[in-house]
Amino acid sequence: MVATHPYESPRLLTYDEVAEMTRLPVGTLRYMRHNGYGPKSFKLGRQVRFDYEDVLDWIEEQRKEGRSKCTCNENGTLPNRQASQGTAVSKTRTFSNKNGHEPISHSTAGAA
Repeated sequence: MVATHPYESPRLLTYDEVAEMTRLPVGTLRYMRHNGYGPKSFKLGRQVRFDYEDVLDWIEEQRKEGRSKCTCNENGTLPNRQASQGTAVSKTRTFSNKNGHEPISHSTAGAA
């Protein structure tokens, strides 16, 4: 939104207003901002604000990215579906003890 008068400002939204627009919890929006993604935001004094147009743009980006692309193989199955075809899949996990010394490995084999 472009200001046409020097005293007009773009529509600035609070966390609560963006949460209402996106139907996301305020905590999720705060987490997203903390991790560097989500709608563009900025601080105005000590308060976080979102530009209305930026939120709309972000929603549109999410809508476009959310459309899944078919990743099927030539035979119409999804890749890496070995476990459902009766093949056991082995997984190895590595854990450290509380002091961070001597990793502990655990192997598991998936049942068919």
